Amino acid sequence: VGHGASHPYSPTSWMQGSEVYMARVVPSIAAVKDLAEWEFFGGDGWIKGNTSKARPLFFWGNRTGVTTMTYIPAVARYITCISTPTFSPFSEKQFDTYFLESESITG
Repeated sequence: VGHGASHPYSPTSWMQGSEVYMARVVPSIAAVKDLAEWEFFGGDGWIKGNTSKARPLFFWGNRTGVTTMTYIPAVARYITCISTPTFSPFSEKQFDTYFLESESITG
């Protein structure tokens, strides 16, 4: 998972965004280097090799930043952790960190 933004006026940096995206690839050096091998979440399923068809898992204007996600079988939930500047775009001040939980990756 990773954050980003599709609106041209959304602040984006290594720790700021408005959307969370998901991509996957078979873990090999050749596959990682080949865009055609990558799959991107497209809203209704996976799209192979076409980043323009990628759709966000969720949107929260200027509130997505450093993002991680994991599945915890014991509770049958996906847990997403996001940390982003409290006072955007100031990255030298405090951050908000929050956890989201859901039965599916799209909430």
